[in-house]
Order: sequence, then C-alpha cells, then structure tokens
Amino acid sequence: MTTRIAVLPPTVSGRQVSSDVIGEKRHMRVVMPLFGLTYKGNRFQFSDNYSLEHFNYEKDVPQELAGLSEIDVSHLSLENWAIVADNPSEGYRSEINLLLMALRIYAQSNTFIKWRFCDEDSGNFSRIGSDMRFSNLAITSSRIIEESGLSTVRDGFLNLLEMNQISDRTKNALYFVWRGLCSGKHIDAYIFLVCALEALFSNETPEDATKTLIKRIQKFLSGIKGFGGDQVKRIYKIRSDMVHGRIPHTDKDSEQAKQNIKNLGKLELLVFTCIKKILDEKIYLLYKDIDEKEKFLNSLMKAYKRIRIDP
Repeated sequence: MTTRIAVLPPTVSGRQVSSDVIGEKRHMRVVMPLFGLTYKGNRFQFSDNYSLEHFNYEKDVPQELAGLSEIDVSHLSLENWAIVADNPSEGYRSEINLLLMALRIYAQSNTFIKWRFCDEDSGNFSRIGSDMRFSNLAITSSRIIEESGLSTVRDGFLNLLEMNQISDRTKNALYFVWRGLCSGKHIDAYIFLVCALEALFSNETPEDATKTLIKRIQKFLSGIKGFGGDQVKRIYKIRSDMVHGRIPHTDKDSEQAKQNIKNLGKLELLVFTCIKKILDEKIYLLYKDIDEKEKFLNSLMKAYKRIRIDP
C-alpha cells in the first residue's frame, strides 16, 4: 500500500512556482532512502535511470514536506544511501522492486525502502506501506556489500527487467517471488514462493502436474551443491501439510514457529538458486515461446548438461 504525503506548493529558491512552470517538462529526481544497507563503496550506476547515491536527510528531503514524524526523521537521519531514479518512466516503481529483489538474491541484502521523495513533482511523494518491507525471516543479519559486488547485482537486475517482459509466466513468477519476500507471515511467504516455482516449472497440461514439476526442478538443480534429490519433495509435502492444516500457522515464539521459519529459509534458498540459474544462463528467453520452453523443460527429464554453480 502506498500513502500520498501532503506537501506545500512547489517552490524554486523560496518562491511559489506558477502553474505554467509546473506544467513544463523538466528533470525529475526521485530519491528512495535505503534502510538497513551496509555498503562500502562509491556512487554506483545500475542503469541509465537508476543509481545508488549518498543520501543526506537535510539535502535530499524537501523541508516543506508535511507528515514526517519525529521517529521518521530520526530513522531517515541515520541512513547514508539511497536509490535515485532520474527522469523515471511511469512504471519505475515496479522496476525498483526488481532492483531490490536483485540486491536480495545476489547480495543477500535485506535492504528496503519506505519513502519516495521528489523535489520536482509532489505526486511522487509517498510513504510505502509495511507490506512492501522484507520479512527478514530467512536472512537474519546485515551483510556488508562491497562496490565490486554491485556489478553482479546490476547484471542480475538488467536480466530481471528483461525476464519480467518475456511472458506472463515469467512475469507472474517474479511477482510471486516479490510477494513472498514482502510477506510478514511465514505461511504467506512459503505459499507465494512455491507458486513462483510452479510458474517456472509446471507443464501446460494437468496430467501428473505435481510429479512432473518435482522432477523438473530436481533435474534443473542436479549437480548443484546443497540440493539433494528429496529436497523438492519435502518442500511440496510441507506445502500440502500447510494447506491441509497439518502444519499450523502461529505467531507465537514456539518450536513450531522456529521450524516454520527454518523451512522457509530452505525454500527461499532453493528459489533464489533457480532464479539465479535462469537469469545467469538466460534460460528465461525460452519462455517467450511455449513450445521452446516445454522442449527445454522436458529435456530435463531425459538428460541435461549439468553446470555446477554455487547457490
């Protein structure tokens, strides 16, 4: 959920801007402070429009902004980095979600955004609801990101942008991953991440759907360290137990809750490994054509050239 924030009339050098000036096309810069980012490096360009830049509360947050509490200001004052969108397109919010996803997958970072600030356009002032914050269930500690590691994040982000446009299957898969990462409840996150696997590996016909899906994922991950043949079966058994009430949802600090979080961590790692392989080897391009996609996935059932990568 996104909440619009009230602002005073736009000004330039302390003067109210006329409607004629407001209507002119001008450079627009949206600043999104990153919370929980531990980064050692310099400004980094992810794409033509998006960059990681130093954040300064007094400089980057318009002082005429109304609606910030003392707690908001205290938190914002502690942050040092922000994603900056220069002249972003209409769909930039979804693209920023993919950039945050790339940081999570490739840099194991739990960083998130809560605000969008824009000095040039009051319509881009907004506070992002808590449903957009990562659940922080599977990754419990901050990870220091070096500048050299952001090159991998950038490559993954650019591939995610392309993958998101290839087909409805790939688009939905990434949506499910995002919803899983943003879910505040472990059972919600688990179901969404399983849906992402189904979007990527299920067949086009209902016959033996679950059996085929499990075998495809097993073969796809074959040879990758840390993923045994029975792990996918266990994931689907847990999903079934959740749906049929054999694994209860609980918010209490109990052994069951700890086990549920542990199960989610294993699933998240498996999903990330699949996504990384699909991105890095550009397998997602096959999803543009249903026949090519099915030909590839069916070939996994027979023989697949195993390429060893680290999860």
